[in-house]
This record gives sequence, structure tokens and C-alpha cells, in this order.
Amino acid sequence: MMRSKKEIRHKNHFFLSTWQSLRQILGLAVTFNLVIEILISLLLMPLSRNLLFFSLESANLDYLTNSDLKVLLSEPLSMLSFILLFAIFMVLSLFRITSMYTLANNPSIRSLGNLVRQSVAEFHCALKNQSVIGVIILIIAHPFSNFVFLLSFYFRFGLDRVINMQDWHFGTAIVIILIINSFTMFVYPIVFLEGKTIRKAIVEGFRIICKHWLRNMFYLVVALFWASILILGMYLIISMFITLALANNGTAEGVFGMFLSAVQILETAITLVTVVIFSIINSFVAARLYRLCKREEMFPDFPQIDSRKVGIKYWTISIILLTAVFSLSLIGPKYFRNTFTRYAYYLDLTCPEIIAHKGFSSEAPENTVAAVESAIEAGADRIEIDVQTSKDGVVYLMHDESLLRTTGVNAAMSEMFSWQIDRMDAGSWFSADFKGEHVPSLREILEECHGKIALKIELKSENGNEIRLAEKVVNLVQEADMSESVMISSFNGGAIKRVKELDDSIMTGLIATTVYGNYRKIEYADAIVLNQVFLSADRINTIHQAGKLVYCWTSNSPQYISGMSRIGVDGIITDYPVSARIYIYGADFDTELKNILYKLLGSMTNLRYLTP
Repeated sequence: MMRSKKEIRHKNHFFLSTWQSLRQILGLAVTFNLVIEILISLLLMPLSRNLLFFSLESANLDYLTNSDLKVLLSEPLSMLSFILLFAIFMVLSLFRITSMYTLANNPSIRSLGNLVRQSVAEFHCALKNQSVIGVIILIIAHPFSNFVFLLSFYFRFGLDRVINMQDWHFGTAIVIILIINSFTMFVYPIVFLEGKTIRKAIVEGFRIICKHWLRNMFYLVVALFWASILILGMYLIISMFITLALANNGTAEGVFGMFLSAVQILETAITLVTVVIFSIINSFVAARLYRLCKREEMFPDFPQIDSRKVGIKYWTISIILLTAVFSLSLIGPKYFRNTFTRYAYYLDLTCPEIIAHKGFSSEAPENTVAAVESAIEAGADRIEIDVQTSKDGVVYLMHDESLLRTTGVNAAMSEMFSWQIDRMDAGSWFSADFKGEHVPSLREILEECHGKIALKIELKSENGNEIRLAEKVVNLVQEADMSESVMISSFNGGAIKRVKELDDSIMTGLIATTVYGNYRKIEYADAIVLNQVFLSADRINTIHQAGKLVYCWTSNSPQYISGMSRIGVDGIITDYPVSARIYIYGADFDTELKNILYKLLGSMTNLRYLTP
């Protein structure tokens, strides 16, 4: 049978025609996927958190660590919880796949309601024809038939190895998986568009692919190429915006450190956008190729509808949804703000806090306003400060019992009145640039840090007044409305116990001089603060099992900072918060991509030096 010129023309311009049809329904497709992602985030993530806590309780665990996974998974209730969660997640995922194939096959759908109704009908039709084993195969096999998933995996784990030809095994594996992908890519269109069983879909898909294998491989490789360009372009565009925002915020290293952490924070958003956009692309390419191989009319005429108006409508809805979610995560009720951070935190998925020791004490005189401001500009997560009281009871920042080292006055803090301390120069000893820097009071520092950064306040009384000092500090913290963003620590267990009695919402840390003992019995301490030389992965797991966080001091070398991060500490106290951020956040950042971004940052900013 002779094919029409229109059909031949469309088949010769496969990607152009696919893009033309995709463009008309992209807004609707993005809106639908965002709704699904929001449902997963707002419903499944809190549910998974609650199931995790329930499972931990049933397994008699206080804290989840890698070594406890076997114990957790061996509990029947834990297994049932995870199976339930996985089933709900996969049903939503399969429904999303069905919807995208439905939309690819029926581009005339113009409303979210019609898409949902038709997708539900086709989803029900597809699943009722499958056996339980067939459904399981559909769930497990989906990543291997999704070229976008494979591409994301490639970018995450193997970009630098492939570019530098360092690992031929990895490159070979990519090629093999790509070939497998090409032979299974039609299974899902056949299942969801025609309602056939998984067994028949595999056989028919394999038969169709074998007839047109070279052509389909060509289309698949071209699709992979353009998807690669799109992924890399997304990262570079986002990187440019972040760079422009940070360009004049400090030294080159500081900018790059903040850049890495910003990218880390935005990784969830980037992943969401990638999943949404590329799931749509994957479904369209597979569905269109399937129609092409079956010699069917691939691109039916669309009804005369103002697709631009429809597109604007759904793109507007998508932007509103994204803005709402982002706003809720920043300024909304605590439930929304904590949904993502707590979920990642309790699964041990977050990087440790970077805590600036005595402020940014390698760049400015310790325990001064200048050091605190520098730490904030450097992007530290928290600032560690030391406090003592003057003779008349005012709480000041000071590490040593004597004022001699930092002010030149040979006297103890407790022997001097506040009016005397206010006149002292705490900056000249560090550098002439800081001449006149005063000794700040805790009240002043709390005002400076409110709404900007969290604090770790170490009680430094050596004259038996730790309890009284703790009471004064708690009172000042409460007056500043910073109870939820302050940790108070001390070598004195009685002092932090008093803190908990006065305000249970204030986090407390016991600075331990030994690593032995039953940490579970220290009920008044939320964290154990230890010297880095005493810490190991096993010891951290033991402390975590007692339900305590672990902070280490003072880590300054790349080896210690990276090592502490790898073995699972919750916070690292360091004199070099900028370098620490680069060591921690840069460790898992793709080497080749990191080098590209270094050059990008250097070329786009007025910074004079920036080297990997």
C-alpha cells in the first residue's frame, strides 16, 4: 500500500513532529506531574517518616544507622511498613506512566480532568489483565526501559570516568544497558495503550524492535544526545543564576563553597524538574516510535483549539504550584517546613553542620562581631561562641579565663566590671585592621544573629558558677526568641541539665573528655561533643543508638573534615568553614562537572583567583 506524502514527511521529521505535538500539551503534562509529585511529597514523605519512627520503635532502635538496617528489616512490622509504602509509591508511579502514554497517544486531551479520567480507565484496564507477577515485573523493570533514568544515573555516577576514559567497564555497561533498553522500550506502550499482558507485550515489543532495530537505535541515541544536552544545560543555567547571586559575596573560595551547598540544597528541585520533564519526553518518544514501527498514523490532526491559550493556562498553574510549595517550605507552617528536612535528617541523608569555631576565627579575631559577621558571610550553618560573666553579671564572649591573650589586660573576666570590658580592644592582637574591635556581649550577638544563623553557645565558667551562667544564658536566649536555633553546651553536666529544666526546646550538648560510658543515661543532653581524635564510625553509631547527635571539634585539615563527614558526624566545628564546605559538599560532586563550574564561576565573576 502506498503511503501518503504527509505520512512520509512526518516520518522523515520524527523529532520535529514529536516536538510540535509535545509542545502543545507540555503545560498540561507538567501540571499533572507536579500534582503527582506534590502528593508524593506531602503525603508519602510524612507517612514514610511516621512508618520509620514506628519501625524504629518496634525494633527497639533510637536512631537509624547503616549498621542497623539489617535489624530494622528483619522486623516483620518494619517489612510490612516498607512494603506498604513501596506499593503506594509504585501505584502512583505506574499511574503517572499510564497518564503520560495516554496523553502521548491522545494529544487532543486539553483538560486535567479529562486526562485523569481517561488515565484511570486505561490504568484499570491495563492492571486487570496482569497477574501479580506481571505487576511486579512492570514495577521492577520500569527504570531499565526509561532512557532518561539511565541518563540521569550516567550523569550522577559516571560522567568524569567516561570523559577521561578511566573506566571502560562502566562505558561497556552503559552500552549494554542501552541495548537492553532499546529492546524493552515498547513494553509499556503496549501494556498501557493496548491493555495486553506483560508477557505478550514483551514478545510483541521484541518482535517489532527486531524488524526496525537500527532505526530505533538511531532515534534512541539521538534522543539521548538531546536529553544529555538538556540536562547539562539545566545545570549550567542554574549554576549561572547561583553564580550571579553569589558573585560579590566574598572570596573566590567562599563563593564556590556557597555555590556547592546551594546546588546541594537545590538538588531536590533539580531532580523534581528533571523527573517531570524527562518522564514526559520518555513517554512521548516511546509512544511515537511504537506508532511509527506499526506504520500507523503518528500525528493526527489536532482539533482547532487555541493551544497557546491552553498552554499558558497550565504553565501558569505549574508556576503557582511551584511557588506555593517553595514558599511553604520556607515560611509556611512547621509541618511543611520540616517535611523534607526532617525526613532526610532521620534517614541520615544530609551533610553535617558546618560550625564556625569562635566565629570565622581564621579570618577575624575570635569571639567578636567581626568574626560572627564573617562566619555568616561565609555561609556557615552555625557559629560556636564561648561565654563568661563579668564581675557585675553581664554575659560576654570570651574563650580564656584570662583577658590577656586577646585584649592585653592581665585579669580574669570575672574580676572586671562591664564598663571596663566595654573599653577593651579585642582586635589588635589579631591584626591592625581590627584595631578597636570590642568584646561583645551575648545580648549583642543574639541580636546580630537573629534570623540569620544558628548558634552553639559554650558555657566557660571556671569558678563554680556554671549553673548561674546557664540560667543567665537561657534568659537571654528566650528574650531574643532564639530557643529553637541555639544549642548550649558545657563540660558541666549539671549546667546543661539546668538548661533543659528551664527550657526543654533549647538543644543541649555535653562536651565529653572521655568516649566511654552509657550515653543513653544522659537524658539532659541532645548531643555529645567530642574531640575528633576519639571518634570512629563504630563509636558514632553507638552514640546515635543512644539517641544523641555527635559533634566533633576542632577539625581543620581536609583529611579530618572529609573523614568526619564520611563516618557520620552531625556537626563539624572548624576554624575554616569555607574550606570545610568545599571539602564536604565537593566530595560527591562530579569531578569533571566541578572543574567546568570552577571555570564558569571564574569567568562570570570579578573574582581574581579561583582554582580547583
